[in-house]
Formats: sequence, structure tokens, C-alpha cells
Amino acid sequence: MNIKYFNLKKYKVNNKIRRAQAVLIAFLLILVVIIAVVLPFMLQKSSTTDYEVQDGSSSSIISSEKQLQVEEFRQGDPSIVVCQSPSGKDIIQFTYMHQPIPFDILEIFYYNTSLNEWVKAFPGSFSVNSNTTLYLYTPPYYSGEIEILTTLGNAFYIPIEHTVGLTTCINIGTVIGKGEVINSGYFPISSFLTGYQSDNDNIGTISTETRNPMLQNQTLVQWFIASQGLNSPINISTSQGGPTVAKANTPYYSTYAPQGGYLIWSGDAGIIVGNGIEINNNGGPGGGSTQQNPNNEFYIAFTVQLSNGTWITIVDPNGFSGDVATENGQQSSGLTLAVGSFGSSQTNSQISLYLNGTLVSQANIPKGLHLYYDSACVQGNVVSGTQGPPGKQNPNNPIVIETTGGSTTPQANLAYYSSTEPTGDQIATSDNGKIILLEGNSIQIQTSGQYPAQPTNPQPSSNYYIALSVQLYNGTWITIVDPNPINPTSSTEAIGKFLGSQNNAQMSLYLNNQLVSHVTLNEKDILCYPFMDVGSVYNISNNEIKTIPGMSGDINDAGANSYSFNGALGPGFLYNITLVQTQVQSIQSGTLPSPKDIVVLWSENTAQCVNLNVPGNPGTLCRDAVEVVNLANPNDLNGYWGQGAAIPTAFAPFNDIVIWSGPAPLVFNPSVLAGKNINITFESQGMLIPKNPGTYVFSVNFTDNVGQILRYANEYVTVYMNGQKVFQGSYVNNHLNILYSNIPNDVNYPIFEYHLVKDINITTVFTFNLADASSSTTAPGPGPGHTNSGITAIYFGLMWTPPGQSGFQYISINNFQPFPTY
Repeated sequence: MNIKYFNLKKYKVNNKIRRAQAVLIAFLLILVVIIAVVLPFMLQKSSTTDYEVQDGSSSSIISSEKQLQVEEFRQGDPSIVVCQSPSGKDIIQFTYMHQPIPFDILEIFYYNTSLNEWVKAFPGSFSVNSNTTLYLYTPPYYSGEIEILTTLGNAFYIPIEHTVGLTTCINIGTVIGKGEVINSGYFPISSFLTGYQSDNDNIGTISTETRNPMLQNQTLVQWFIASQGLNSPINISTSQGGPTVAKANTPYYSTYAPQGGYLIWSGDAGIIVGNGIEINNNGGPGGGSTQQNPNNEFYIAFTVQLSNGTWITIVDPNGFSGDVATENGQQSSGLTLAVGSFGSSQTNSQISLYLNGTLVSQANIPKGLHLYYDSACVQGNVVSGTQGPPGKQNPNNPIVIETTGGSTTPQANLAYYSSTEPTGDQIATSDNGKIILLEGNSIQIQTSGQYPAQPTNPQPSSNYYIALSVQLYNGTWITIVDPNPINPTSSTEAIGKFLGSQNNAQMSLYLNNQLVSHVTLNEKDILCYPFMDVGSVYNISNNEIKTIPGMSGDINDAGANSYSFNGALGPGFLYNITLVQTQVQSIQSGTLPSPKDIVVLWSENTAQCVNLNVPGNPGTLCRDAVEVVNLANPNDLNGYWGQGAAIPTAFAPFNDIVIWSGPAPLVFNPSVLAGKNINITFESQGMLIPKNPGTYVFSVNFTDNVGQILRYANEYVTVYMNGQKVFQGSYVNNHLNILYSNIPNDVNYPIFEYHLVKDINITTVFTFNLADASSSTTAPGPGPGHTNSGITAIYFGLMWTPPGQSGFQYISINNFQPFPTY
């Protein structure tokens, strides 16, 4: 029997080996688990290094490109900061310290503690390749972190920095590159300027509406390009003994309105441009002048008329070049900003003139002075005098009225209209010279041209006659007479009364307190309030005048050369306050300071065809009536192009494309953009303030509202409301495409709607390119229907229909508050 013995020693050794292997295997399994759990956390942690030391690192080491983005970020390309405004809004700023390197962002999030999840802080992805500032869609006073995810997979976590003070600024960049983003201000955005190549062209208010805002303190602002077609100097006829040398900071007093090219006229203040400065001290028109040497330069002045009829003017004796550019075939200045301000108080009165943001002339004047609208003409005026006292020589001259039509028989209670001042012996006159009492030995009335200003062979007469004459703001004189002769043997008191109002005007003539002639005029406030306008202010003659009527926007008359501007005008606006120098400088850099104090903002961007029912010209056709909506208040003080005058033209005044968005221009060289696939993007963010709660329908306009036949750039628009996309569309090759609208429709209308109950955040992204455009800059002709195949127009507008109203309206600057940028 064979017996096998069990080797116990060998068994013990093998058992130890097996136990050691089990422990090792268990350890390895535990290690694998640990690595599987901990390693992803470590990788994520490495990608979220605290931003307070600005040391973001890559979320992985897989891609060298991702690592390169982190390294560039460490070096400040870009540096990213999130600030919070005093009102609790979060602003993210991308700033390049060295060079712009594309930084493509996939998403931006903030952490919502109520939902315990990350929520979008900005709609959609975008690329940053220049200094950029954006407002985030975070709750007010959010204090958590901001997460930025890039297209390369990097994640950056940024804390909210300290609160910063806000300055109202519209940051408009000028660097051209692919994907350039420009932070913009108000709507619309367009390349439209208005050509003023002739004296026919003016924008003014109309007879049936408010003429001017009647402001005491005011600031006028006007962008312009002066053309060499402007060949009249600034002419000032100072009061006797006044200075005749053009100096800065010197007030020039005159009885007559200065002559020159009026850029903008508010009704009692205006900015003037001329090709020289002429000053005489004769106290009246003509003679004794000194002139600055133009040297193809232009000069600028600011003038105001006081309530006593006196004019005060300041000038800049230093000219600015008129050979910078070419505008419609003529040498011209560059795009220029002029600002004039007047402020009056019981302690101080001051008049100031600025050119391109620089104070060029300023003068203190006697305190307590008031502008012309405050004259007795508005309140009512009485002129009186004693007629025919015993011992006085009989009047040798008749009262001569050269009427422009109507009766030639002297009658009581009848108004006689004339283009020239009636003549005779003056008994009395108002302080401003517009209301006069006349006496004469007869009354002679004939149509214009039949009688000279003074009879050549005056004959004495034993009869006396009286008349009352008032000059209208359009230069016309109205006269009423007493046709009955007066007893020459006794003293007689004659009284003339005038009272103007918004509804009508009353003229009354009294003799010894007895009413002898009276008329009610239908000219409404024309007797007291001139037309506010731009481009031209007078249309009768080149003679010097004591008051400026302004030119109505519904007329078709040529302006007088001595009072008309020639060149091109951009937006013009009028404040009811006196701006200080820092505010004026901010306009030059693209800011719209204190928008709530703007009373009138006329922009060629807002022109539209309308039908006017003008007295004497009912049912005016669209082609003759182009309205310029006042963006400060679309219901008041709208401007109109004079019938037959120029309308907005999308032309480049000096071989550049000028784009307006907000108050400042952005200038592009078309040769840089034309035919190239370069996108220029205007991004607007702000608060939209509804008029009333309700559903608003919005219209996105890719073309202007005047009906010009133009070729437009390729244009693309996306609109967000509170971070939600509500519209997306394009206008390519003059063809409209609606890509998305929250109003489903089958007719390709560029509209959307939103129910507004309070202020909301609105973001618009407008992009254009000139890839299919020519670099030609030939301007189209004035008036609708003019075809221009050379220049490419650029336009984007946003309008709304408020609840309960019909028709789309421009959004007032008071209903849109752009977010400031840095």
C-alpha cells in the first residue's frame, strides 16, 4: 500500500502567497476606484482656478490649442472683468492688453440659487476680437460667479467685482476687422445724410403745428459738412461804436440779424457758418466792413435775439479747413460738430460756442436778459402817440401801402398785406420795430410796384390819417387804417394794439379811446413765433432784416442766399438746458448727455412720406411732403422738408460711408469694405420703457420710409426681449427673409410682438456687409424715386404700435434707455 504524505510546510508557503496576491488585487481594485472618482474632480478643479488671481487653467491637457487659449488669457488677451452698476446690473468687459485674439464663447451662465442650477446669462454664442462690453441677463444685484464656456472647452469662473459708477456713453469703435462689434445707442441706424446743394433745401415746422419750442435756456447741436458752394460770409452790423475786429469771447450787439449760412435756427437762436467774417459799425446794413481772409476756410458764429429785439453774436475768429473732402463735386470741410448755448438768470447770463467739442468763444452778458420769444409781441403790445398837435407842421407824406393783392380802397376793419414796410410819418413804434403807428396826409394803396417807397413830390394836406402796421415772422406786413380824415385843429391820441396767441391775433386802432379799425387774423401764432428750421431761415431777399421768420417746411420757395447754408447736415437737436463743456465733449465722443432734456431731435433716419392738408394747398401729395419725426417727442415739433426740396440721400459726402447711431457718426472707407466679406455689427442693449401696459407690435425696417430707389447692403438682424429671441431676419440682395418671428405669418412681414407691463431688457444685433457692393460714392438726386446704382445704403429701424393705436411709430428716445458702455 502506497501512502502519500501531505507536505504541510509547502502548503503553508503556498497559502501565504495566495493571501498576498489577494491583498494586492484588492489594493489595486481600490486604487482603480479612487482614481476613477478623484481624477475627474482634480481635472475640473484645475480648470476652475480662482479668478481673483486671474490664473485660469485648462480643463484638460488633451489639446495644446486649449492650453494656448489659457496662456493667452493669463497674459490679458483678453482680460475679463465683471462689474456691477449702482442699479445692480452686471456688466462684463473684455479688454485686450496686447493684441486682439479671437475668443469664441459658447455660453455664459450665472448660478440661480432658487433653481440650484446654472442659467444662461447671455443669449447665444459670440466671438470677441476687440474690446467689448456687454450687459448680462442676471438678476439685479446678483453676487455669485459668472461661468464662461469657450468653444474650445475651457471654463472660466469670474466673480462680480466692486460696484462702479456709470457714465452714459455709447462706445463706437472705428477699427475695421472681421466680426467687428460696435456698441450702439438709439434707433434707427443708417448711412443717410441730407444734401443741401441749393438754397431750396430746408427742414422746418409747418403752419398748422407748433412752430418752435419757445425756450429760454437752450443748447443747439448740429453735425454738418460745409461746401464751397457756401460763398457768403458771416456779416454783423454792430451798433454804433461797436468793435469791428473779429475776436473770440467778444459779444457783438446789433439791431439787424447777422447774415450767413444758418445751420439750425430755434426761433430765437442760431448757429451760422460762412466763408469769412465781415463786421461793420454803421448800426445798419452795408459799408465799413472788415473781412477775415477766407483761404478756403469756413468760420462759425452763434447768435441770439433778445426780447428787446437786440441781437448778440459771438464768433470764432479762427477758420476751419474747407479743403478736407469733396461733397457733391465741391471742396468741403470734414464732418464737423457745432454747439451753441445760451443761459440766462438773475445773477448771470452767458453765451457759448463750441466746435468739435472745443470751447472757441464765450461771453458774459448783462444778467436777466431774455430771449426774443418773451417779447411784448407774445404778451401783447400797445403803441401810442399824439397825432396832429397845434402848431405842428402838417405831414408832407402820405401813408403808402404796396399790397400783394386785394382791395386798394382804404377801408376800416380790413387787413392789407404787403411785402415791404408801409411808409409815412411814424408816430410811435414798439421796441422791436415790428409794430408801428403811422400818420400821413393821405392813404395811398396800390399793388406792389405801383408806388415808390416815398413820394417824389410830397404835397401838404389839411387832412390827417392814421394806420397801424405789424410785421409777420415771414417778413410780410399787415396794416389796418382809419379811412376817415381827422380834424387837424386839435391834439389827437392814437393807440395801436396788437395781441398774438396760438389761435389767432388781434389788431386794433383807437382814436381818442374810440375803436376805429379792428381785424382778427387767422395766421395764428405766426405773428409771435417763427419757424424752427435748419438749412435756411429767410426767403424774400438778401437785405438785412431785424427779425428772422424761419422757413416753413410746407413751402416751395428758395431761401435768400445771405441766410442759407450750403453743404450737408447730419442730426440736429435742441436742449432746454445749457450744456457744460464736459457734456459737449461727450457728444463729440458719442454720448447723448441728459436725453430727458432734449426737446427736439431731428434725424434724417426718421424721414417718412406723409399727406399734408396745408391751408391753400390741401391734400399735398407724398412726394411733396416728407416728415422728419422728432425723436424726443414724435407728437410735437416734427420737421418737414420744404416741398420740392431735397430729402434724405444715402450718399458719402467725402468718399466715406457715414453711419449714424445715436448722436455720433461712425465713418468707414468704402474701399475697405466694398467687395469684401467683412461683417460690421452694431449691438444695442438697453431698457425699453412702454408708454402703457399692453401688447405692442414691432416692425423691423431694413429700408427707409421715404421710398428711395436704392441698393442696400446685405443686412442681418436679431432681436431679443429679456434674453428671449423674438425676431430674426435678413435683407440680402434687396430681398427680405424672415428667419424667425414670434408672430407666425405667411406673408413674410418683418414684425413681432411683446406684452409689456414694465421696463424690459432689449438687445438688437444688426450686422451688415458690403460684399456685393461697389466702392462708388455717387449721391442719388434729391427727392423720392431717384435711382442710384453706385452707393450702397445701410439702414435698420425699429418701430412699434402701442396698444389701442394704429400704424407704426418711431420709438422716442424717452422710451429707450441704452445701457452705458465702457
